[in-house]
Amino acid sequence: MSDSPPANLAAKIASITTSNDENTESAALTATPPEMPIEWTKLGGDTSSNSRPIRYPSDVMEISADPEETYLEIIGTAGQKITHMGKDLDRLCSPNLTHLIFRSHLITKMEGYSNFQKLE
Repeated sequence: MSDSPPANLAAKIASITTSNDENTESAALTATPPEMPIEWTKLGGDTSSNSRPIRYPSDVMEISADPEETYLEIIGTAGQKITHMGKDLDRLCSPNLTHLIFRSHLITKMEGYSNFQKLE
């Protein structure tokens, strides 16, 4: 009994590889990405109208004023971008916050955090 592969195995592997390469190229040429919801990213456009929605942190996530809370992180997602922090943000959150993180949002003015005495 021989340990060598059948004579036509190499030809079959080459045929499968070529076929897969052709299918991959064909799929890459015809792939169409889905439409992206990018209306919320409009910056610097027509400033005469406020076309961007006004969205506060409490609109995007439930915020706790529990004194035990020391960390608040809200990461912006498509359609859920915070646009205003709100002048009373420090009254809505725990006074003991050490970390306040708003990442990937469209905030135009930093406000409402002056009374957080423990931010690091």
